[in-house]
Amino acid sequence: MIRIKRNRVHTLCMAFLLVSISFFPSIIKADDDEMTILRNKVTELEKRDIENRVIIQDLKELIAQLNARLESLEQKVGEQESVISSVPKRVPRPVTTPHETSGNLSGSVSVEEIPIENVSGTTPKKTETTQGQQSQPTETTTKQTPPPVTETITPSDDPKKELYNLASKLYNTASYDRAIVKYKEFIEKYPDDDLTDNAQFWIGESYLKKNEYLKSIEEYQKVIEYYPLGNKVPEAYLKIGYAYIYLKDNVSALQYFNLVKDMFPHTDASVEAEKKIRELQIR
Repeated sequence: MIRIKRNRVHTLCMAFLLVSISFFPSIIKADDDEMTILRNKVTELEKRDIENRVIIQDLKELIAQLNARLESLEQKVGEQESVISSVPKRVPRPVTTPHETSGNLSGSVSVEEIPIENVSGTTPKKTETTQGQQSQPTETTTKQTPPPVTETITPSDDPKKELYNLASKLYNTASYDRAIVKYKEFIEKYPDDDLTDNAQFWIGESYLKKNEYLKSIEEYQKVIEYYPLGNKVPEAYLKIGYAYIYLKDNVSALQYFNLVKDMFPHTDASVEAEKKIRELQIR
């Protein structure tokens, strides 16, 4: 009886051993698969780590380039601020009144007349000289009495438009003193209008036509100071340069022409300023 039990136990042990041996290869294979998956994951993580390091290096180089450009821009801004700060905001009045020269100085460039804008924003066409019409005024070496101008214009529902057009008409007919009065009246009545800076600019132009160059500079400076975002600021800087040419102060003229070139690139005023700079440097 005891012997039979021993045989059964021996048989069960052998069966268990055989079953374990049969499952062992599958267990080993499962471990190998898991190891392969882990190795692949480690490899993928290493690749990502390398890619991230490359991206970080590129970002560091980009940041360095941006910092360099920022330093360059800050340097340029500092240079422009130093130039602007060196320009007096108000032109000092001389102790003695300078001799006023004629409209075109010998050897100097002439100030080109800019057409007056009307209130609608369009540029009025020059009228041809015909019988019964006055020709466009030109600067001459002698003072001429401007033709009489009637201060009445076509009635309009907009008094602002009437006043500005009247001032422009007076300017175009060489009635500069009366034009100045009307432009100033426009500025006082409509200080916040879009054309107020234009009116101030044409006051400066009127004094320039009257050969009162220091006064024209002061009026142009008001355009720059009071209306810094106006469309006439580049031309105001440019015309100050012209006024200094007439005053035979080429150093100051070059200073303002360079301001136009540096502060307002790719504008008509900048192109004209560069032309005048070349002309003055040749002399």
